[in-house]
Amino acid sequence: MNLRNFPFTTVKTVHPNFYNENQQLKKQKIGAGINVKFLTSDPKVLNNKLNILIAEKKAGNNVFNEISSIVDELRRLRHLTTGEIKRDL
Repeated sequence: MNLRNFPFTTVKTVHPNFYNENQQLKKQKIGAGINVKFLTSDPKVLNNKLNILIAEKKAGNNVFNEISSIVDELRRLRHLTTGEIKRDL
């Protein structure tokens, strides 16, 4: 039976084992999920964190999103200009 064509409430009736298994997986919270981090507005702390992340990037870690967030925040606080960002990155 192809369950893709049914709404999930119908699947509960038509194939209860599949529905129950899916509900158990939801409770286990398997998967990456969303990781939300809040940035401080202190430029010194942001600069320190940015330097650490740049070192992590040089070591081969994927920290592009965090670097991008910090650079955007520093630009918003007017501690970095667009020219400095393009020159340094």
